[in-house]
Amino acid sequence: MPATNSFALSKAPHQSSTSDSANSNQTPALLSKDQEVSSQKVTAIAPANDPRSALEHKLAEAALTIKEGGVIVCPTEGVYGLSASVHSLKAIERVIVIKQRSLNKGLIIVAADIAQLTGIVNFAALSQDSMSLIHQHWPGHATFIMPACHDLPELLTGGRTTIAVRVSAFPLLTELCYQVGSPIISTSANISGSAPLTTIAELRATFASEVDYILDEPCQGLNKPSTIFDAATGAILRP
Repeated sequence: MPATNSFALSKAPHQSSTSDSANSNQTPALLSKDQEVSSQKVTAIAPANDPRSALEHKLAEAALTIKEGGVIVCPTEGVYGLSASVHSLKAIERVIVIKQRSLNKGLIIVAADIAQLTGIVNFAALSQDSMSLIHQHWPGHATFIMPACHDLPELLTGGRTTIAVRVSAFPLLTELCYQVGSPIISTSANISGSAPLTTIAELRATFASEVDYILDEPCQGLNKPSTIFDAATGAILRP
């Protein structure tokens, strides 16, 4: 696995339009009208006269692809993942079909900060102890099973009343979510039941004709999946 990515951008801090209130249970419309993605695949190579770095160019292209309803391959903390907007049912369905994933498994949502989870997580159903535990581990390599807002699509929840979410500490993934302007779904880039793919060559061979963009940057370098907590009880479901 490649070494930890030292990604950094010289930008002003991101400003969130919502507060981090743990008691917020407002549920803004989650699903916007799906937008078609151009059939022409974007390229991961920055033009020679582009003043931005190649990485910034790739991030901008990846974010645009997601915002337009596309599906991408994206580096995460430990393995490469398939990602799309939480706002596009069509893109979520594509990820499930590409991965050949069971509909009742649901999907993990990754956010840049806790405020991005407004309208997805029912924070009002969590105790102060639960919120304290969450803040101890976020941002970080920890996924929490949390009460879902009532109108989330079953494609995300797998038909449950809960949703798996993570606020990442991986700078590249965090920046991607900020540029998209919302959380993204994330599931390992492999066909269900097979091992995750670990090289760009493997990813291109398997998914180049299935996805709209491959963000060909290293993963963060962590060698284990995220720890999974039950937010309501604090129990560790996966160490």
